[in-house]
Order: sequence, then C-alpha cells, then structure tokens
Amino acid sequence: MNTRFGTCAALATCVFILAGQSAARGQCMTEPSGFAGGSGSQADPYQICNAAQLSNIRNQSAGQYFILTADIDLSGGEGAANPTPTHNWDPIELYSLELDGNGHSIDNLMIDHSAPEIPKDSGLFRALINGHIRNVTLNNIAIVSAHEKVGGAVANLLLNGYIENIEVNGTINGIRTIGGVVGACSGEVYDAHIKNCRFSGSILCSDYSAGGIVGYATGTNIEDCTADCEISGGSQLGGIAGHATNLVRVYECLSRGSVTGTGTRVGGVAGIAGSLLLADCYSEMSVQGDSSVGGLVGGNLSLSLFFEHCYAVGSVIGNDASTTNGMVGCYSQPQFTAKDCYWNTWSTGQANAASWCGESPDPGPVAGMTGLNTAQMFLHATYENSWDFCGTWTINDGNDYPRLVHEFGALPFDDFNANQIDDECDVPGDFTGDGQVALDDVGPFVQHLLTSGGSILADINGDASNNGLDVQAMVGALIAP
Repeated sequence: MNTRFGTCAALATCVFILAGQSAARGQCMTEPSGFAGGSGSQADPYQICNAAQLSNIRNQSAGQYFILTADIDLSGGEGAANPTPTHNWDPIELYSLELDGNGHSIDNLMIDHSAPEIPKDSGLFRALINGHIRNVTLNNIAIVSAHEKVGGAVANLLLNGYIENIEVNGTINGIRTIGGVVGACSGEVYDAHIKNCRFSGSILCSDYSAGGIVGYATGTNIEDCTADCEISGGSQLGGIAGHATNLVRVYECLSRGSVTGTGTRVGGVAGIAGSLLLADCYSEMSVQGDSSVGGLVGGNLSLSLFFEHCYAVGSVIGNDASTTNGMVGCYSQPQFTAKDCYWNTWSTGQANAASWCGESPDPGPVAGMTGLNTAQMFLHATYENSWDFCGTWTINDGNDYPRLVHEFGALPFDDFNANQIDDECDVPGDFTGDGQVALDDVGPFVQHLLTSGGSILADINGDASNNGLDVQAMVGALIAP
C-alpha cells in the first residue's frame, strides 16, 4: 500500500466532509437554479438543503446529479415555511438521476394515496431507471396506498437501478407489491441492485407480495440487507422479499421480527421464490401462515432454488402441517439444491426441512439441509467445513448463532488478533477486521501498544510481546505492496 497516496486520499475525504458540515451549519439559501448551489454535473452536483429543493428534482432533466447538504424535514409539506400536522408528499418521477444523501436524513415523509382514483406508485421516488440513490436515512415514514408498488425509498426500481446504503423506518399500509425500501424491482440478468439497505417498522399488505426490503423482485441482486420489522397481510409475504423469482440473488441478508399471513407462501426470507440463489443469509423471523410456510421460503413457482450457508431459527406455524417446514414450506421443482444449511428444530417447532408438492413422483428429501438443536447451532464446529469466517460470518462460539460481519461494521479486534494462531483469517496488523492493513488500523494499534498492559494485543511480529519490533512490523505491513 502507498501510504502517501492513502494519506492524501484520507485528507481529501476529511476536507470534503468538513465542507459539507460547514454548509449544513450555514443558512440554507436557494439560488435561481432552485437549489442551494451546484450545476448538476457529476463533479458539481446540485446541492439540496430543504424540502422545496428536494421537490425541485422532479423539474430537472434526466442524468443530473444531486447531493444533500443538510437533514430535511418534510413535516410541513414540500418546502412549507411553517410545519403543519398534516402533509402529503408527491413522489418524484425522474427516471435517471444520481442522488447522494451524503449521510443526511429525510424525516417525516408522509404519502396518502388512499383514494382509489389516485393511480400513483408510492414512495419518495415513483420510479428509477438507470439511476443511483445512496447514503440517506428516511426517518418516520408513513405511507398509505390503495394501489400496488409501494416502497419507502422507490416505488418502482427498473433496469440498472441501484439503491445503496439506504435506511428506512416507519409504517407502510398498502394493497400489494410493498417493500420497506423498494416496492417492485425489475431487472434483467441481475442488473438491478439493492445493497446495504435496512428497514425497521411495520408493513400491512391487504392482498399479496410484501417484503421487509422489496415487495416484488426479478433480475435483482439483494445484498447486505437487514429487515427488522413486523409484516402482516395475505399471501406471498417474506422477511426480505415477498416475491423473488426469475434470476434473483439474495446474499448476506438477515431478517428479524415477524411475518404473518392469512394465505399461502409465507417465509422468513421470501414468500414465493423461483430461480433464486440464497447464500449466506439467516432468518430469526417468526413466520405464520395458512399453507406453504417456511423458515426461509414459503413456496416456489416451478423454478429452481439454490441455498448455501443459510439458517432459520424463528418459530414456524402453519394451518396446513403438510406444507409447513423449518426451511421451505412447499416446493414443486426438483431442481432444488442446498449446501450446508441448517434450521433449529426446537425454536422453529419443525422436524422437517421441506415438503414436495409437485407432480408425482416425490424426489425425496433435499440434501444439504440439517435440523439441529440450539446448542449445536451455537458451535463454530458445526459450520467450519465450508462457511466463511474470514469476512462473511463471525460467531461467539458456544454462546450465539453465527452473525454476519456487516452487522457489526467490522469484526471485533480479538477475531483478527495476530497471536491467535487458530484464527483462519488472521492478517497481522489488521485491527479493524477488514482483511487488510491500512491507515485505519494505525490508531487501534497504537492504543493497544500503549495501554494493553500485560497482554500482547499489539504483537504484530509474533514474538509474544509488545515492543519496537511490532512498530517495525506494522510499518512494513502498511507499505507492503
């Protein structure tokens, strides 16, 4: 690593952040462009510091760039000077754009599309095609819709749309195709992306297709997402996605809370699935439905399923016992394969992994899914054959289930300590747990070197002591190519 260039990059980032903070502390002015500054180019995006400027995005041409320079409160309506108890956001419709929230929040988004005569998709944005929205939190949303395609951030994410680092919390009440972050996501060959997004709150879906992250997904990558919510409604309900078919990949995602349906196909990760790759995911959702109820997936649509390194531990309850199972309620396509996946037979209340509900003959049990008790699922040894504990998973051996690394931002230091010789992912000098030695490791190293007392947490060269040789080794690790 070239530390000179790394230092320059770090300083440039600090200058940019400080400039943004300075703008946020200053007065929010509106220029003739309708924004606080900028020209709309990638190098000079339009700057947004109030609700009226945010709403003005809809009046621009496609392909423009925007950045938030302050938190925005929508409680007074679109740019109202005096907040009022009621407001109603008109979703923005500009298909191609780049919006960087810059770590800011948009608070109190309210949309009332309860009147049947309003034929509108509902969300902060109505649709996004070939665009990118990232780095923003939507606090305290409240959306009511008598229509389909409802999502906290985007109602309808289409080809090459990219949603990244979005956090949404609040309530959504709609008819169908409802997601905490995205209502419907339709790509081709995985060219739509939902990455590092989170939803907490509640979703009520009176008909079908609702998920904590996305209601309906095709041709989509869903990565590093977390749903911690209560979902209730009819059919096709899932902790991450309600409907996930036709080339959907869900990986390194987790769901917590509850999903309760009065109908069929209810699952902890997906309600209905087909041509789905589910890898390195887990569900703690309490799942309940009428039929085709599963800890991970409710049922499939005569398309293939592939599970790898996943587990389910939430309770699973269904009215139809024959299609209620620890992993998959009911599948009808023999192209179903699994590798090193597990469910807790105690906490789920289910003795079987999945049920066949296709045409005869029954292909028999699917290999690669194993029922265990809680103690067994707390053991690192259960998963060590193929699970990645060098950056994807971490575990407090004997005390908890495996957890995804991205839940913590970085692994605890001890998991990457140089003198833990049994640590398969040990990188001497890596104190942040990202698998490499960089400038962000210097601070923790110095702290351990100066304050570790009788321990050897700063032992980089492996001689079982903290001394100047460790400083030399750390410098060497930093400048190594």
